[in-house]
Amino acid sequence: MTVPDSVRQATFPLRVETQKLGDGIYLLGGGSHNSVAVEFNEYVAVFEAPLNEQRSLAVIEEVTKLVPNKPIRFVINSHQHFDHSGGLRTYVHIGATIITQWLNHAFYVRDFINNAPRTLQPDMVSLWPPTELAEGYEYEAVRENYVLSDGTRNLNIIMSARCNTPTAC
Repeated sequence: MTVPDSVRQATFPLRVETQKLGDGIYLLGGGSHNSVAVEFNEYVAVFEAPLNEQRSLAVIEEVTKLVPNKPIRFVINSHQHFDHSGGLRTYVHIGATIITQWLNHAFYVRDFINNAPRTLQPDMVSLWPPTELAEGYEYEAVRENYVLSDGTRNLNIIMSARCNTPTAC
């Protein structure tokens, strides 16, 4: 079966639509999958890195517009399916620490977020691997509870080993 040119050459605009949910809390939608940015005194945390590098780059660009002069220090990952983790490597490349369920750690280190070359579609980590990746400083593996805090704002992250996500099962 021949794929029509119109299908083969189709492009889909990448947009990030921001909705302010509260003071320093933003829903980053505009596609089939969303992220949430939470601003702290010295940094920003992003919940979920869905789909791929392109989506993560668009979200990162939007976060830097919303919260200038603060680095994205953490990306919180609920689970390993691509629609929640496909852009994690992009956040590692900019120096963010992944906070994820401890059961994900071995898979991420061994198979997913490592220095192994990506030859079909190289991403930023493949092309320019950060030294932190080789040193192993990019993870916080959570067994039950984890709190990000700056003294004024707390973000409580509750992971469940039963369902491998930070939501109630």
